[in-house]
Amino acid sequence: MSTRSEPKTRGPQAGAPAGANAAAARLRQGDAEEVLANVAAARRELLIGVHRRRLRREDLEDCYSQATLELLVAVRGGRAFASRLHVARALELRFVSRVHDRRRALAGRSPMHAALERAHVLGGGGERQPPGPIDRRAQPDVVAVGRHELRRIRALAEQLSDEQRTVIATQVGLGKDLPYGPGGHPDPRGAPEEDCSSTLNYVLYRAGVRPIGEIVRENPLAQDYVQWGTPGPGRWITIYATAAPVAHVFVVIAGLRLDTSHNGTDVGPNNAQDGPRWRVLDRIPTWANWSVRHPPGL
Repeated sequence: MSTRSEPKTRGPQAGAPAGANAAAARLRQGDAEEVLANVAAARRELLIGVHRRRLRREDLEDCYSQATLELLVAVRGGRAFASRLHVARALELRFVSRVHDRRRALAGRSPMHAALERAHVLGGGGERQPPGPIDRRAQPDVVAVGRHELRRIRALAEQLSDEQRTVIATQVGLGKDLPYGPGGHPDPRGAPEEDCSSTLNYVLYRAGVRPIGEIVRENPLAQDYVQWGTPGPGRWITIYATAAPVAHVFVVIAGLRLDTSHNGTDVGPNNAQDGPRWRVLDRIPTWANWSVRHPPGL
């Protein structure tokens, strides 16, 4: 019986360097993510340079980052690679595929955009000028992972409850240690200073409780919150307002008191400041007869 059609089994090649197969095995057993990062950094300029006439450099950079991220997701999903060369070829195939996708997308642009894509840089003699100095700090794998994390943060932010949004919005708004003043009326957004009522207006706006158009139109002051909302303390948010002996309003969010006046109720580092601050002591000031209210549902 003839055996010419049977597959041949290759044995170790004669003259192969000692330990070559062991080195390949070590590569396969190594950290696939680290191998991908090294390959992506090493081949970045080469692949972008090869395809430099097909797209603008910024588009090629974006395609390369997207290809790197896709391959990283595949590695984390359990895809195995036989060698560093295998990783390099897979990255190149994904990069070329993304370039094709981008070119098809650009083909659907307006005639002006299409003309700009085909245009050459002035002074290049009809040729695109070579890229500038290489930024060795650029790490496409890091950029790709960062973009992935930003998308994940956005998805998580959409799942926040109203009270969580309120606390985060307040924390963001207080990041500048704003001084006390009327500058937050009628629009508290981006104001250089805030008083008691504009601080509360900003928090309720950022939490989605009061539309900014309503706040700007009505310009609510401290005394206006005496009858605003639902009577009694809320589950997460409680507003304390008074019109006498002086008009004032503050809010307690998830047990934390946000107040523009310390008035002896704060022993923390902000105890001498009258701007909007989280106050250390949780006791309610006793110098007024407070109207206790809360936003509906909170």
